[in-house]
Amino acid sequence: MPRTAAATAPKRTCDIGTAGVTAYATGRLMGTDCQIRATHRWAAEGLAAVDAGWAAVAECERLWSRFRPDSELCRINEVGRVGTTTIEVSALTVTLIAAMKWAYSASGGWVDPSLLPQVIAAGYDRDFQDLSANGPALATTPRPDPEHGTLADVTVQGNEITLTRPVRLDSGGVGKGLAADLVADSIMREGALGALVNLGGDIRAIGCDQHGCPWTIYIADERATDSQPLTSWEITDSAVATSSVTRRRWAGGHHLIDPRTWEPSQSDVLASTVAAHDALAAEVAAKTALLMGLAAGSEWLAKRNTTAVLTGTDGSIHWIDAGE
Repeated sequence: MPRTAAATAPKRTCDIGTAGVTAYATGRLMGTDCQIRATHRWAAEGLAAVDAGWAAVAECERLWSRFRPDSELCRINEVGRVGTTTIEVSALTVTLIAAMKWAYSASGGWVDPSLLPQVIAAGYDRDFQDLSANGPALATTPRPDPEHGTLADVTVQGNEITLTRPVRLDSGGVGKGLAADLVADSIMREGALGALVNLGGDIRAIGCDQHGCPWTIYIADERATDSQPLTSWEITDSAVATSSVTRRRWAGGHHLIDPRTWEPSQSDVLASTVAAHDALAAEVAAKTALLMGLAAGSEWLAKRNTTAVLTGTDGSIHWIDAGE
């Protein structure tokens, strides 16, 4: 069932600094823990900005969630089960589909939002909060379906999405990264001094905090939940994303599907944290590196002058610095 408005209402606070006020909205949306920050001269402006940002993320959830039967993504998945189908959707959903196609191309097929049947078969068949509360679903391995389409079978023209073969899509990390970018940019366009949007670890940060300083992003050590951060990065116009097999997992598997095997990834990367200009690109790079594995993933990131931290399943830490 869709979450009620009361269940997703954020906690709102303000921090006063030497350069202004940073307002915070913290809570849960898009199936994950979220925080939106906005720095303004005055508290009222900051609070209005984070409220607008929260509403924008909620709208993305309403349109893109695979757990809401009335979402546009569910409508696409339902009408696309048989034959060639064209469906009209909102501009936001068109942007999501375009981002999915870009992610698939940019990652060389490693990030594949059309693997929803495989995600469900692995056990991720409901909102993760509900999955954790009710216990894990039994994991099964789906058989290859020659009739199942890919993102190549999805085209966009104006506000119309056309599917030429049955395709089932999952917004997943692509949706969270895209939403973080869209909301942070919108906050800045409205005159904020700074904006930080964190949607389950997909972070887009622009401008400054209440002291006029860059935003500080702490890079968690995924080997233990109570450990100190590995490091911190200060950013004023970039993004950070983490892909990890330690977070959304259950008995028998996790949510990161290897497109070669259709099963939860068995690579030797436990977690991948990547810095990029925007959260969508960071999310795609982090997931690609994790699925590729330490050797291939590190090489792929280095060729793209990407700053990243990879944690191996053996506990090793691997640093990749842009430009080296």
